[in-house]
Amino acid sequence: MSMIPRVGVPGGVPDTFAPEFIENELPMADASSPDVQPMRNQMPDELGEFANALGNFGTTAIQIGNTIGDRVQETMDDAATKAAENQFLQSSFQTLATYKQTQGINAVQQFEPAAQAISKARDDAAKTLTNPVQQRMFGQLSNEHLLTFGQQMADHQATQQVEYGKEQSNARADLQFGMAQAAYLHGDMAGYARYRAAATAEAGNLAGLNGLAPDSDAAQAMLNQKQGQMVQGIVAGLHDRNAIAEEEQFFNDESGNLDMRTREMIGNMVHQDVRQRAAITDGKNAILAAKGLGGGPGDLQPPIPAATITTTDGIDGIDIHAAPGTNVHAPESGTVSKVWTDPQLGNSAQISLPNGYTATFNGLAAINYKEGQKITQGQVLGQTGTDDAGQGVMHYGMTDGDGAAIDPRQAASAPFDPRSFSSPNDEEAAVNWINSNISDPEEQRSAERYVRGIANMNRQIDNQEHSAALKQATDYSLQNNGSLQGLPASVMSQLTPEDVDGFNQQAKAKNDVNLLASWIENPQSMTVDAVRQAYAQGRLSDQGYLTSLRQAQSLQGGDTSSTDPNKVRAVTVDHDQLTDILAVNQLPNLAEPKTPADKLARVELETAVKQEIDAQQQQGNRTLSWQEKGKIARDMVIDKVYTSGMWGTNSGLKPVATLTPEEMDRATVWIGNQSVRLKDIPPTATVRAMQELDAAGAPTTQANIAAWWLKSGRPSK
Repeated sequence: MSMIPRVGVPGGVPDTFAPEFIENELPMADASSPDVQPMRNQMPDELGEFANALGNFGTTAIQIGNTIGDRVQETMDDAATKAAENQFLQSSFQTLATYKQTQGINAVQQFEPAAQAISKARDDAAKTLTNPVQQRMFGQLSNEHLLTFGQQMADHQATQQVEYGKEQSNARADLQFGMAQAAYLHGDMAGYARYRAAATAEAGNLAGLNGLAPDSDAAQAMLNQKQGQMVQGIVAGLHDRNAIAEEEQFFNDESGNLDMRTREMIGNMVHQDVRQRAAITDGKNAILAAKGLGGGPGDLQPPIPAATITTTDGIDGIDIHAAPGTNVHAPESGTVSKVWTDPQLGNSAQISLPNGYTATFNGLAAINYKEGQKITQGQVLGQTGTDDAGQGVMHYGMTDGDGAAIDPRQAASAPFDPRSFSSPNDEEAAVNWINSNISDPEEQRSAERYVRGIANMNRQIDNQEHSAALKQATDYSLQNNGSLQGLPASVMSQLTPEDVDGFNQQAKAKNDVNLLASWIENPQSMTVDAVRQAYAQGRLSDQGYLTSLRQAQSLQGGDTSSTDPNKVRAVTVDHDQLTDILAVNQLPNLAEPKTPADKLARVELETAVKQEIDAQQQQGNRTLSWQEKGKIARDMVIDKVYTSGMWGTNSGLKPVATLTPEEMDRATVWIGNQSVRLKDIPPTATVRAMQELDAAGAPTTQANIAAWWLKSGRPSK
């Protein structure tokens, strides 16, 4: 089988693509007529001439026959050659098209098999020819085609060799930048520098393969794009570790190596993390302040007396300048959690503090403690060392429980316990602290979202724990005849006073029977006022109160169909109806009172509503309908403020307009589990709330006004 030489292919490939010619010479014999012997007879001269004419004609006929035969043979040879050429071209074109689809290293590896396939196609087509003339004609044609095919294949191979080189260079650059990223995140700064230098050099090689000058803008843009991917990966890794200060510093150092679009994208992420860290720090400070735990400077003891030092801002902390050998004291009692020697910062130690913070000391000349040892506030951890210039200096840093760097001079010694933060009052106090101490509106909103998120999460956890404890207490009560005596303290601590009161109600239900029995024996003592007093004193359960109230009304002659003024005066408002009205107007502490104070308030409310109904019935000398009584109750609920802090023997129910300044300071409505002081709602906000409530067809109750104010973000105007 013939092999196709390659033309102009790099890597030692021959520079010629010389096809193999078919050189078989075909011997050609001149055509001639057979010898003709003249006729020998005794013909006249005319016959002799005729014979000569016939002889001449025969010679001409033979020559014409040979010429026609040659023409026919040539036509046959040409057709066979064309058929062989077509066979060769069809097979070769298919092989060539397949080869041109190969990419990269495959184009280099598949060159020789493709060349062999084309050579084989040529040989196979040549074998179909039957004589040397046809083979010589085919050889001339196929040689021209081989040169064309070879050049096309060589061009494709050379192009793909370059493209493969680009791919390999690009892959090497990406790999080395990736290794630089991994080295940085693992703290291997030497490896980071080494891999980054190799990646940068490879990016320059890639630019050259693309025909770019090393110092061209296009080459720099290619390098910046790859550096941007590495920077983004490192920033993301620092974000995941909550190393926000290092993330910010790294981005600032690298921003000049990034294109504008990448710099903006990564910068937005970094700035968001920085704002989030500030919001978390501000939120924690707000929670500490709300819980009365303080915060701010002075809570931790300085490691070196301030009178003997100067400080300058350092990365993630401060640099303390003091004479070499100055004692360094523990800022708070804790555990020496780590002792090591940093290649750049020298002898170093960390102290884990009870509040979840970690204090870090670098550049010490000596360390007096080992890892795991306890240290008391004020004890000498070690002594300060010197810098490269021989000056005494020590780096002092601190991180909070989340790993975020904080200024150690502003650290609070009080432990941050977010799990204990769920009280609505503490939540509002924390938000007030944020509004008073943070001026930037965006930081205010971010810190408030953090505080409210912590409080809401804790309340959800509290509710889940409360539900579980309530179920355990219920099962225990059923097994112990309604008593909670002996209930484990861990369960008892999860119950609210209202829960305990509810269980007591169940226990008191037995007393209902005895009290009702005494009233039956002495019906004259079973008055509406006596029943209400017994309920307010906690001697009747809720169900016992309703039952006794209806019985007392009946004994006193109350009848909704009666026109007797004496009997009508005994009629009171429907208890269930008033409960519904209170619930609709968001007054749950009165709709379903749990505490004795709320029960007394509910009794006073029912008494006031009853008196108003009785007064209007007497004035009209008729019994009011259920709907009319409901309207009176709603009007009174809307017009009055109900709060346990205002109830007293002579306080009664008062419209808002008639409250004294002292009463107004204490006037409160409840929205869900949040209490709102009326004096905190500005008059202009009240007017806006009433306008929007009227437009929506909602009652303008104090509770609805307060709810609108909360939902609107507590507007000050």
